[in-house]
Amino acid sequence: MIFPSPAWEDFLSIALDETRLFGEGSIQISRRLRSLLDDLLERVPAERRAPVEAQLALVEASVRRTSSEGAEQVLAGTGDRQGVGTPRLSPD
Repeated sequence: MIFPSPAWEDFLSIALDETRLFGEGSIQISRRLRSLLDDLLERVPAERRAPVEAQLALVEASVRRTSSEGAEQVLAGTGDRQGVGTPRLSPD
């Protein structure tokens, strides 16, 4: 018997869509998602980049839609592994 397996796009969607949708408007959620997606773009093979870039575009659209212009939008659009208000530690 053969069972279908999820595609890369499906895994990304399962992992990220609800967090992005329900966290919309949260600077911290957008910063952490941005960091995760930026890290993935550096590590995935070329054939898996397009779905990661599509998820990143969704995060960026959410930031534009929910953040006021200026400093807040810049902050929300900047990746942050550690979280707002915590020391910035090297990823290594």
